[in-house]
Amino acid sequence: EKPTDEQLKDMISSALHNNADIDASAIEVRVQDGVVELMGLVDSEKTKELAEGCFVRLIGVVELKNSLQVGEKDRDCE
Repeated sequence: EKPTDEQLKDMISSALHNNADIDASAIEVRVQDGVVELMGLVDSEKTKELAEGCFVRLIGVVELKNSLQVGEKDRDCE
């Protein structure tokens, strides 16, 4: 039985937050009908790829849209 969208979102969010190489604080996960979209800001292309690799093989993921942007966070706003 495949997981619900909410269960997928929880699993993906946990995987991102549990990966020491990823700052997941600025990553938003959306799931609709098994289509996963990552949005937000990461510090490098490597981090963007790592984020995608965290869950690409999860059962229930139909498609991945990696909309993460690479750039520097505005430190003054934190």
